[in-house]
Amino acid sequence: MTQTKLVIGFDNVFIEEARKAAKRAADAATRDDAGTAAGATATAVLLSAAACEARLAEYVTRRESEFGTEFVAQVRDQSDLREQWKQVVKEVASDFDLGTKEFLALGCLFKLRNLVAHRHAKFLPLGKWPKELQDCIAQKAIPVDKTGGMDWTSATYVHEVAEWAHQTAAKWLATMAGLGIVATK
Repeated sequence: MTQTKLVIGFDNVFIEEARKAAKRAADAATRDDAGTAAGATATAVLLSAAACEARLAEYVTRRESEFGTEFVAQVRDQSDLREQWKQVVKEVASDFDLGTKEFLALGCLFKLRNLVAHRHAKFLPLGKWPKELQDCIAQKAIPVDKTGGMDWTSATYVHEVAEWAHQTAAKWLATMAGLGIVATK
């Protein structure tokens, strides 16, 4: 019987899988395989966001005695993952600028993840974006082709977005590691 090994640092597991998914999406695009590219992009988006969520959850859990149960409860009770990050960053590094493009991109990653994971199918005219993504598209935070000839999912589930999702999460996690916000310490 094999022994199951404890996995600590799911952020690293998920970000690596997101990288692989982004590569699969890019490879599929070179073969003009839109279905595989779409599936790999959805995977990259979901796993990139999961990496950021795992880092935050493991970090807060491992430091509950330092933060105090009241602060940890406030973070956990916040349903918006971007707001959870804001609370923790303010607590750990109050001088960190949360007005950066990285933090904007992180919020857009979470919005896109929510649409991918919890898509409420509804008709949108070609070239129109779900309201949750409109600011992200207007600010060019997500690299999508805004041509009016396709629906939002066809414009979003492409290898450029898969690569963006992975890079957004990887940059955020690296920035947070620089602040000492790591899960496996």
